[in-house]
Amino acid sequence: MLPSHLRRDIYNSVSGWEDINYVYDLQIDNTPKDRLSAIDEPLLNIVKGKVLEVGCGTARLHYEVSKRGCDYAGIDPSRKLLKQGYLKGVHELVRGVGEYLPFPENHFDTVIGGYHSFRYIDLEKGFSECSRVLKHGGLFAFTLWNYWSLNIHALLGDIKNMRLPRQPFALQNKDIICNDVFWVKNENHVLQNAGFAVTSLLSTKKWPLPRFSFLKRIANWQGYWHGTLGAFIGYDVIFICRNEKL
Repeated sequence: MLPSHLRRDIYNSVSGWEDINYVYDLQIDNTPKDRLSAIDEPLLNIVKGKVLEVGCGTARLHYEVSKRGCDYAGIDPSRKLLKQGYLKGVHELVRGVGEYLPFPENHFDTVIGGYHSFRYIDLEKGFSECSRVLKHGGLFAFTLWNYWSLNIHALLGDIKNMRLPRQPFALQNKDIICNDVFWVKNENHVLQNAGFAVTSLLSTKKWPLPRFSFLKRIANWQGYWHGTLGAFIGYDVIFICRNEKL
């Protein structure tokens, strides 16, 4: 259900996902479980009624959403990932992009973007679409990867694969990566323009410090920071919003 004409940048993003040559769930399995649960739990704690997951991939969150008594629907641009979800028995899946949600107005009670899926979306247009399909008072939650950890992750990947370091991803895409307090304030403004009120802003403290247990205990103390602090030094930033658009 992709629109017949897509902007060039959106089209390129869709095409990129069609070219994947790995099993997505196996990639996710390599993510430490405590970090994965830390970014999932705030989203899962707010789901109710009809739930849409934007950028659902293989519908990884379907089971947890359904376990909470909710009706799940997922949308993703990748046919390959949706096929993997369908083979797992999840049939409430639609091919599409977050900038053009093929659903009627006021249709869902909750919209979530799991595991950094909003990193690949034009946020201004995506937020407006999420507001449109959400009921008044409905909840919207998504996670974005932190600027610093994303570049460290990319640098370590280059070293592991014996490549010269590339230009940092965040320097190419600063509008969609949490990088500082001014970014967070700007994103609040964009969300407000779309009709959302930010009710909670969190940052996970699951740092990649497996070899330094003492430092890891300090870094993960109490589980979450406020999101503005996390934009500087946290691992992920989680927005939880309420739709106030009439």
